[in-house]
Amino acid sequence: MEPVRLPQKKFYRQRAHSNPMTDHNFDVPVKPEDMDWSEHYPDFYQTGQKITDCPHRVEFADIGCGYGGLLDLRPQADLSQPIKIGIKLYLFSINNFDEISGILSAVVGISMQWKDFRLGWTPSSYGGVNILTVPKDKIWTPNIYLIDPANEMKAIGDGKVIGRILFDGSVIWSPGGLVQSLCNVNMYSFPFDTQVCTITFTLWGYLSAEAILEPLDNITSVDSLFYTENGQWEMKKAILIPLDNGSRSSLLQVQLTLRRRALYFVINMLAPILLLSVLNPLVFILPVDSGERVSFAVTIFLSFAVFLTLINDNMPKSSEPMAAISYFLIVIMCMSTLIIVFTILNLYLHFKEEEKEVNKKLVLLLRYLKLSWLFKRYRMKGTRIIVSSKENNKCSENRTDNSNLEQIEREKTDVVKMNWKSLANEYDRILMYYYYVLIFFVWIILILLLSV
Repeated sequence: MEPVRLPQKKFYRQRAHSNPMTDHNFDVPVKPEDMDWSEHYPDFYQTGQKITDCPHRVEFADIGCGYGGLLDLRPQADLSQPIKIGIKLYLFSINNFDEISGILSAVVGISMQWKDFRLGWTPSSYGGVNILTVPKDKIWTPNIYLIDPANEMKAIGDGKVIGRILFDGSVIWSPGGLVQSLCNVNMYSFPFDTQVCTITFTLWGYLSAEAILEPLDNITSVDSLFYTENGQWEMKKAILIPLDNGSRSSLLQVQLTLRRRALYFVINMLAPILLLSVLNPLVFILPVDSGERVSFAVTIFLSFAVFLTLINDNMPKSSEPMAAISYFLIVIMCMSTLIIVFTILNLYLHFKEEEKEVNKKLVLLLRYLKLSWLFKRYRMKGTRIIVSSKENNKCSENRTDNSNLEQIEREKTDVVKMNWKSLANEYDRILMYYYYVLIFFVWIILILLLSV
């Protein structure tokens, strides 16, 4: 059975804009079978060998005009082997990285190199010319697509980018432009976060058995010689990673590691939150008679709410994972809420009628809250607390028995008189100390989480 061949023109005709790499020393018109192809392709044809005798099944229908109708055929002599396309990536700038929408915009240049066995020539035969520049539509070029685009899916490069052909058949084509890729954002360590974004290219329409994308000369680093720094993100690393996709299209992934420049957020967010955290417990030493305790505590609480809103405006609307600073602000706001509650309760105790006896349970709770090594004069062992009221005061005034007074003086225990105002004052002081200790530990935990 006669092997199936690609369709051919019956006759060739020579043209004014013919391929400069081909000698036109034959009469026209001429049939393909009558051509001596050994003069033009000595690596594939011997002298006198017919075109039908060549083991390679690709045949050319028009030598005169850029392969004619076969321009889109991949330039591989042995079609059972894939053509290897070397990629070198140039990163010019990170235009924008929108964490909320997860879109990375970068300006890149892609230098591609492959061999086209149909385009080689001997420089000495053509005045020493060893390189040519040709329009894109005159040579075969791979269709490079971005497979994770933020908007539309389109090929990289356009017809305005010229190609270069070397005398050994190597073709260099270097398109470029703005690419917008989707990026999975992890905001857990905000504002000290590091994001790893990928831009994945593929040869759309070609299987891995037909064409392969690989780093040029096995150089996996991205060329950042012309890179312009971004004001918000610092480029830490950029590498090329070939991906094994089985029998599907070949994939080449660009992995960009970006670290946020956190100084802006430290000055405008973390520093004010720290100062508010220090101010919040001071409500307990604010004079009760000033009447500003509750308004002061509520103002601090609302300030925390404003900063929580500002931080959420810089976050993607996603619950996994949430930023650690968001959890931190929720904890701080809960503490601020409790401060408001305790402030109101202390005001209630402070203005309570002095005729009423002080609640023994509140006094007992105060005894447990006080630390013996911190407040030595309030040690519970060997200490009596006399609850003061008007009735007790009257009784003490009527005491005239000298023997009883001498007995009290001989007691080795310390005596502390307690009324409602003094009880409220003691609670104010002890709560302030406890809140400062708690705020200190909360900040330490936040720093440890952000430093991981």
